[in-house]
Amino acid sequence: MYNSIRLVLILAICCLQFNCSSDDNGNAIDHSTHNVLIGEWLREDFNENTEYKLTFNPDNTVLNTFKITTEEGITSTAQIYNWSIENNLITIEDFANNENVTTSYELISNEIVILNNLSEYQFLRQ
Repeated sequence: MYNSIRLVLILAICCLQFNCSSDDNGNAIDHSTHNVLIGEWLREDFNENTEYKLTFNPDNTVLNTFKITTEEGITSTAQIYNWSIENNLITIEDFANNENVTTSYELISNEIVILNNLSEYQFLRQ
């Protein structure tokens, strides 16, 4: 009987240990929000001549593209940065003047996000 109780306790401890994971700490990514942000977001003030996009990738990189179309042709830039989410804040590393930018965000819907400290305009999912 003693061995049966001991075996049950050992199994219970093992099950509890395996159910714990390293993402239980305060630095974990909120995967539900992380996944919602994955994709291409076009700033709402776009027109036929100007386009500004952020593309959040699952590998925690973000592609920042800016395109201007004039009579002389198209000028565009594309830069890749690292991004992360912690405590409901998005941080994009080395973004503005090679400094980290941290912004709160608000998901209006699955199709609209506001990046409060990054732009006065909303971003629309593409």
